Amino acid sequence: MTTEKAFLFNIGPVGRAASLHTRSGLGRAKSGCELCGLHTRCKSPRMEPHGNGKLGIYIIGQSPGMTEDDEGRQFIGESGEFLEKRLASQGISIDEDCWLDNAVQCCPGKRKVDAKHIRACHPRVVKHIETFKPSLILALGAEAMQSIFQGLPLAPVMSMRGRLIPSHEFGVWVAPLLHPSYVLRQGEPKDLIKLYNRDIKHALEVLD
Repeated sequence: MTTEKAFLFNIGPVGRAASLHTRSGLGRAKSGCELCGLHTRCKSPRMEPHGNGKLGIYIIGQSPGMTEDDEGRQFIGESGEFLEKRLASQGISIDEDCWLDNAVQCCPGKRKVDAKHIRACHPRVVKHIETFKPSLILALGAEAMQSIFQGLPLAPVMSMRGRLIPSHEFGVWVAPLLHPSYVLRQGEPKDLIKLYNRDIKHALEVLD
């Protein structure tokens, strides 16, 4: 990150060395939240983030899918595999270099994630970001952006992608990315994958 960007946000050293196994205070984010009711409908309620975050990259998606719910681990379904490949193409290890989290911590099943679910989980997301102190946030999809920027109306990320947006609340740059599930639904066209790779490469420039 350049001196100018660091000055803008008054960012100190990022918490790259802290792994999920050693951070103090994270346990308080595991509160028995029952605000939205999704915890009663899934196998792995209140799923915690994972990853070692060696490069200070915090990735936030929408919610755990059915595969993640079955295994109790986030980003292991088709969307996670797609993202892992895209990051690897830029020399980034999804497990070693990143922290993986979701705007909603319980699998919604066939229900659509809405603003109520995002609001209920927001304190947990805030706690994670404050604990991890990331140097970059990759927000996958509209729900992830709404979680980071509370009050932001749901809007297509296609209109925001390719940009770096400052979060003054957390003192970090946020890069909106298309949710991997969107790219998968389109059949993974080469032009969209090329666009995705370019957006990730642009976002990673803040780490230089």
